Amino acid sequence: MEIRKLDLPAARQVYDAYMMKDFPDNERKPFSSIEQMTRAGHYRCLGFYEGEKLAAYAFLCDGEKGEFSLLDYFAVEASLRGQGYGQRAMALLREYCGDCSGLIVESEDPAYAGTQKDRDIRLRRISFYKKCGLRLTGAHGWIYGVDYSLLYAACGREAEDGEIAAALRGIYRGMVSAEAFSRYVRING
Repeated sequence: MEIRKLDLPAARQVYDAYMMKDFPDNERKPFSSIEQMTRAGHYRCLGFYEGEKLAAYAFLCDGEKGEFSLLDYFAVEASLRGQGYGQRAMALLREYCGDCSGLIVESEDPAYAGTQKDRDIRLRRISFYKKCGLRLTGAHGWIYGVDYSLLYAACGREAEDGEIAAALRGIYRGMVSAEAFSRYVRING
C-alpha cells in the first residue's frame, strides 16, 4: 500500500464517490470548506492505494504551526473493510505525519450513544484506533452537537491531554468562524 497526496480534483472525486456514503450529512462538511482550507495550506487530502485502487483515504486539518494535525476524516473502501487495510493505512499515516508532534482523532463518545447498536459501533471505532497505537485521552469535545472522545497518536512526540485539547481548539479556530466556534465548539482537557 502506498500513500498519495490528492490534488483538489482527486479529493473531490473521493468526496463524491466515497465520503458521501461513508459519513452522515451532519458529520460531513461541504467540499467548498475543504477546498478553502486546502488552498490556505491548512488541509491535506490523502489516498492509500493498492496499485491504482483506492483502499482508504484520510483528510487532515493542520494546526496553525503545523505541530498537530486533526484526522478530520478516515475510512477504508467498503469492500476492503475488516481485512487489515485500516491498520496498515493508519501505520502509513503515522509515518507520513512524523514531521508533526502528533495526530488527534475525534471519535463519537460511547457514553452519549442513543442506542446499544450505536454504542457498540462507537466502542468498535475506539478499539480500532487503540489497536493502531493511539491512546484514549482524558480530553473531550462537543462539536456541533456531537460528543467526542479524543484519541492521540504521538508521531514526533507525546503530549499531555491539556496540550492536545488546546491544539484542537486552535485547529477549530482555523476551521470555523469565531461565532461558530463560540456557539458550537467545546473542547475540555
